[in-house]
Amino acid sequence: MAKAFTTPTLIRGKEPFLRRMVCEVRYQDGYLYLDHCGRLLKRLLADSPEWIVAPEPSPQGTTLFNLRTGTQLGFSSSSVSLTLDKTVSDEVIDADEVSDFLDQLESGLGLVLDELEVTAFSRIGYREHRYFAFDSKEESERWLLDLGLLSVGPGLFEAFEATPEALGVALVLEGEDCRYRVALNGVERAAQLPVGDALLNVRASTTPERQRQVLLNALKKKRQRQINAAFAVVLDIDAYLLDPGEMNVHGFVQEHADQNLRRFREALPREPPRKGK
Repeated sequence: MAKAFTTPTLIRGKEPFLRRMVCEVRYQDGYLYLDHCGRLLKRLLADSPEWIVAPEPSPQGTTLFNLRTGTQLGFSSSSVSLTLDKTVSDEVIDADEVSDFLDQLESGLGLVLDELEVTAFSRIGYREHRYFAFDSKEESERWLLDLGLLSVGPGLFEAFEATPEALGVALVLEGEDCRYRVALNGVERAAQLPVGDALLNVRASTTPERQRQVLLNALKKKRQRQINAAFAVVLDIDAYLLDPGEMNVHGFVQEHADQNLRRFREALPREPPRKGK
């Protein structure tokens, strides 16, 4: 299977670090959730020892974590989602992790839809966050303005006798086949304390034997690329369909994982020629 992620070219001199991926499917007929939740968990855990259940399942929903890939699978009577989130750490999502995410759309999310016998879908969406790292707030805001997508009349600042404290934009686009919510915002990243996350808090000594080696291997793995800048501009693209007909979750996510960043790059005005050239 072809990978959906390739090393991106820079955008205005900055690399768009992929740090969060979410696929969510909402439905109207997940009535079998309460009846089949236990059987579904048995199927998931039997097929792969990488999944652990935490916290305990409830009538409101169930969450599983994958020890190897770091993904989170959540499902209830109304929706199922698969999430890979690196925004709480200094890590970025690499090509292999994108490939694993796409594979788990079938082995995880698809299995839930099959077990619950869902047929009445109300929404499918794929959302991703990309971070552009900066050393200062002023640098991030200058880069955001230089994209040529934000335009604020000086009269607004003059009327309030103020200067801009934070810059951002969000809009919803309706295409022929899909809708998009595109947002750009500057953020200041809080310092990260070395407390780990939910996955790293799992003790190998308390896990079943089949899961123990998977957990130990996951703990040994070192990420090679990190983002530790204090400031960033976040590009948030949410592609979604309302009341979809035929469902092809894998195809929908792979298409937009391939094309969202390219479309954003094509939307930018061409860079003005630099002085002296």
